[in-house]
Amino acid sequence: MLFRKIESLIEEHLKSDTKKILLIDGARQVGKTYIIRYVGEKLFENFIEINMVEDSLGDRLFAETKTVEDFYLQVSMLKGEKMKE
Repeated sequence: MLFRKIESLIEEHLKSDTKKILLIDGARQVGKTYIIRYVGEKLFENFIEINMVEDSLGDRLFAETKTVEDFYLQVSMLKGEKMKE
């Protein structure tokens, strides 16, 4: 894999205790999705990608989600295995 400076920044953010979101923005076809997948699979036992634009369920997937437990249940059903909280 080509070394990308952004990898270490993403890792630091995901390992931190911050409650802030991480927004990755940039030109098309430069590897944004690739680096997120790479770091996610590297750091976490459970990694799932949810594309709210391309997914056939789209915004309906979490329409009735009210709690964290509901969220994990929905994601577990999508993944096909129980996700760890």
